[in-house]
Amino acid sequence: MAFSDLSQELIDEIIDHASDTRTDLLACSLSWRCFRPRCQFHLFKTIWIQVPTEDRFLILGSEVFEKCLILKTYVRCLQLFMDHESEWNLLYENDNCLQLMKRFCPIPDLRLELVYRGGPGVWKPIDWTSFAKVFWQPFIAPGVTTIILDTDGTTFPFELIFQCSKLRSLSTSRVSLSPRGISRPLGFPVHHLYLTSLRMTGSRDEMTTALLNFRDRYHDNNKLLVLNKLKKFDHRLDFVDDFYAVDEIIVNSTESLELLRCRIDPGYQGSDANPKMLKAIKDSKLVSVARLPAFKHLEFEFTGMSSDHTQNPFLPAAALIHSFSSISNLSRIAIKISLPLSEESRPWMWLSRNLEPLDMAIFDLGQTVRRQVKLEICVEVDEGSVMRKKSDDGHRIKDDEWESDCIINLEREKYFQCNFPFTSSSKFVSRRYGWKYNKY
Repeated sequence: MAFSDLSQELIDEIIDHASDTRTDLLACSLSWRCFRPRCQFHLFKTIWIQVPTEDRFLILGSEVFEKCLILKTYVRCLQLFMDHESEWNLLYENDNCLQLMKRFCPIPDLRLELVYRGGPGVWKPIDWTSFAKVFWQPFIAPGVTTIILDTDGTTFPFELIFQCSKLRSLSTSRVSLSPRGISRPLGFPVHHLYLTSLRMTGSRDEMTTALLNFRDRYHDNNKLLVLNKLKKFDHRLDFVDDFYAVDEIIVNSTESLELLRCRIDPGYQGSDANPKMLKAIKDSKLVSVARLPAFKHLEFEFTGMSSDHTQNPFLPAAALIHSFSSISNLSRIAIKISLPLSEESRPWMWLSRNLEPLDMAIFDLGQTVRRQVKLEICVEVDEGSVMRKKSDDGHRIKDDEWESDCIINLEREKYFQCNFPFTSSSKFVSRRYGWKYNKY
């Protein structure tokens, strides 16, 4: 049961007890209803405050404002959470909220997170004019460290993020970034921008293209989205189409990139997926760039998989792994495979046939770097209850339903330590494999 599902009386009792008791907690997350003036907030190192924009917050006004000021000395992260377009205007019209922001934003090292997140059936385009009025005030924009956009059919005016000199993390889902739109809103200058985390999900390659093309508009390398400090790059677009742009982002962050996570959807391009991907990887700059000194984690997610595919959908991932063969610090490769199931399908036999190129690529990589590389493979076939089980011999699990062996290449068994936790439901089985490459 979630904490919010408890009765209000029980919630008040728990909060009152925590307020009067010393605690070893290092951080806490608070909603407005949880504020107590006598809480020992000085015992916490970090406090997150989620600012709602419901009508009750706007009505409470001064009461909420006074409660929040109690935490001013201790708060380190302020998250503004919006879920409807109209709330931007309501928030802007509420003087208490703007006054609250004016009090909090000067706090040193404050993390200010802007979150726009909708729900099923309520996706609406954002009114960016109202958005700019609310958050691109002179006392707000300089403090923004994180922007999270989760909406649909929205074109984000790319220039807005350049008003945030402290922005380090940009996460978008189902959002397009447009190099057009509001140009330098409210007349603020464009700041240097050093992203350390970039997550992109959604509509084809528009956002990736905008990310790279924006640099060409100003022709001033001192006022660009700087990627040379990017540490985490989570790319969840249609990877075949966008690989050329992804290639540019990786090349521009060679000194700092630590993690690359990408989704490959073989079904999106149909029978042409493999040739397009293989050509993109062959023509990429990854092979010719200097070794990525900080790169440690490479993650793949395969969606749209089907045992009806005539081509091997894992060939592009194997080719990409070969491209990273010169990286000396690569220590972990994680692969997630989602398979649709029907009563006629035999997924384990299909995986056994098609995973060989991936297996060979990992094996060759291990021989090249001559050190420990961890390989994690997660195969999800259905949503079942989680349970753990090991095979009798530690290498092979007999699948009674499909009568096929698991996807371990036994010729490599001396190089791998295998365990077989898996999830299961009443009809189908979903297995999670963890492989670990051993040092010679």
